[in-house]
Amino acid sequence: MKTWGDVAEVSRYLKKAQSLDAKLQAANEKIDAFNVEETSFGWEQTSYPRRAEILAAMKPFLSLYETANDFETKRNDWLFGPRADLQPDDIEQATDHAVFVKLESEFQLKIN
Repeated sequence: MKTWGDVAEVSRYLKKAQSLDAKLQAANEKIDAFNVEETSFGWEQTSYPRRAEILAAMKPFLSLYETANDFETKRNDWLFGPRADLQPDDIEQATDHAVFVKLESEFQLKIN
């Protein structure tokens, strides 16, 4: 995912990231089910030490692609749609600087 940087491909990246996230969530649910079965048999639960780390690593990428895709879709509406439909509060919310600052800090943590 670190090489997925072509802005023109953001919608494709989002679909791939959503698909990967869905698979990770399904795997997480299976792990929980395995642990429940292990407990019901009186066995020690199997530990999956990287599971939380992998799920956490996926979040900023998914959030980035969702935010970028949403912005690109809305940008087209803002620039090429009817001006009468524009709502300044909606635009301000969609371009909330805090979202981008949070994403930047999450990626900085991963780099360092």
